[in-house]
Amino acid sequence: MGDFRVRASRGARNREGEPRSEASGAQTAKSVPTRDSDPERESGFRPFYENIPLMFFKMDAEGTVLSVNRQGAEELGYEQDELVGQSVLRVFHEDDRPAVSRQFAKCAASPDVDSAVKWEFRKIRRDGSTLWVQESVRAVREADGQTVVLVVCVDVTERKQTEQRLLEEQTKLRALRTELSRVEERERRRIAVGLHDKIGQNLAFAKIRLGEIRDAESSDEARRTAEAIGEHLDQAIHATRTLTFELSSPVLYEVGLEAAIRQLADRMGEQNSLRFRVRSAGAIPALPEDLAIVIYRATGEVLLNARKHANCSEAHVAIERVAETVRITVQDDGVGFDAAEMGTTFSPSGGYGLFNIREQMKQIGGRFELHSTPGRGTRAVIAFPLRIEDEGVS
Repeated sequence: MGDFRVRASRGARNREGEPRSEASGAQTAKSVPTRDSDPERESGFRPFYENIPLMFFKMDAEGTVLSVNRQGAEELGYEQDELVGQSVLRVFHEDDRPAVSRQFAKCAASPDVDSAVKWEFRKIRRDGSTLWVQESVRAVREADGQTVVLVVCVDVTERKQTEQRLLEEQTKLRALRTELSRVEERERRRIAVGLHDKIGQNLAFAKIRLGEIRDAESSDEARRTAEAIGEHLDQAIHATRTLTFELSSPVLYEVGLEAAIRQLADRMGEQNSLRFRVRSAGAIPALPEDLAIVIYRATGEVLLNARKHANCSEAHVAIERVAETVRITVQDDGVGFDAAEMGTTFSPSGGYGLFNIREQMKQIGGRFELHSTPGRGTRAVIAFPLRIEDEGVS
């Protein structure tokens, strides 16, 4: 970049009444030559410097603008001489100025570093509109020993606006998914209550009546028939209770999260050779219903994964409260796996896959950690705050 030195014109004033500074490529007799001040080199570079569709700035180590190309000034709505001699912080968004100042000072303190530093900040045009820029910044030491900072700016406003729209859409999708989970849980509970109160009770009543008939019969054949029917009723009652539990845990609503997790672990252990040992530390208060459902479903998914993949006989579940945070840890000494390959993709079938657990935890200000090594077991941690700031779960 050419060395455009600043000269204050005594009589000339800019539109704001301040002394006008002029960019000059001429080298005065008193000036010290710099590596970029060769007249032929400068005259050949100037058209490129002025007309390229990028914003170029040159500043001293304190952040005062020494030169700016036409594109850089016009993009911000200024004349070139209105920016020369001014602090570069003037054109940055006021909220970004402290960070810009820190980054600039750090860069200026390390001249002649081989690579440029990159950052993205907001600038404010003369008309007050916001411009997002990505800047490549490098400090160099000139032949006279002075440090100057060279900046190339690219307008990334459109990309930033697109990113913001994507974030907003993601937020909407998370809210929609949360609402769908609520609707699903309400429907699960409605069906579970119907199974228990109607079908389950009717089956139990039928079994009682069948027992009365069996006891009243004197024929051995009738007794055997009644007993066979009774066995079928037992199977139907057991299946109904299991389905009721799988749809929606009554214990979760009637007793609380800790008791529901204990019952869940016991039931899963009954269906598999893997036994879960549950321990708790610290009292967990009653949680908002939506939050309790999220944590219960997430824990169930972790236990299910352990049951399917651990290939061991025992796993430990710890439910702990530390200050205002609850942490649920499921640990086994099974075969393990490569954790980097798990929990990074969305399951189109819905439910609580590992990816979904992580997304749900983010939404309530919690976290989901998965640590595993092939041959050395797995540890999964679900942690969440008791005070939820997110309005989506309350």
